[in-house]
Amino acid sequence: MWEQHPQSVVLLADLDGQSVLRGQPAAYVPGYLGPYGWTGIDLDRHTDTDDLVDWLRASYEFTAGRPRA
Repeated sequence: MWEQHPQSVVLLADLDGQSVLRGQPAAYVPGYLGPYGWTGIDLDRHTDTDDLVDWLRASYEFTAGRPRA
């Protein structure tokens, strides 16, 4: 059954990162993308923004690669 997540982000991580992300209380496995390593995180007033910034950065680097100096 499909569930709407109106305020969330979807992040890509390696296997270790997936375990950490999916262990969060606000985590969910998004349909279609979940089997490919993507994890959704619902956002609300309890979201730790410092953690979110770290997860976003890690997801970006995982998909785009580290920037070259």
